[in-house]
Amino acid sequence: MRWKQIIILCLISMVCLVWADPIQVWGATGTVNVRVGDSDEDSEEYAGTANNYTSVELDLDDDTQVGIRFKSIAIPQGATITNAYIEFTCRNSKTGSTDLTIWGEAHDSPGDFSGSNFGGNVSA
Repeated sequence: MRWKQIIILCLISMVCLVWADPIQVWGATGTVNVRVGDSDEDSEEYAGTANNYTSVELDLDDDTQVGIRFKSIAIPQGATITNAYIEFTCRNSKTGSTDLTIWGEAHDSPGDFSGSNFGGNVSA
């Protein structure tokens, strides 16, 4: 009687393993959402004028360069990033498309946008 229970339990276990979803044990996946949190993490440079790093909004127009810094993002060494994007929320409703040029910098400890670090110049 005992052997019969063991055999039935083994058969049930094998059926469950066949129908189970595969498990990826060699890597981890996930989503990271990061917001700009401090006033020194973003800045605007207007054409012909100084930076504004105290504004509560960013103007993404033809005569403005915008700098955005995302700090304290823990990405393990050797990790593969398969998808990344930046999402902006508009204050005003307008139609038409927007053309943006986006640059990135791979740096472990980038400086903030205070005047002493950038001299009032986002494009530096």
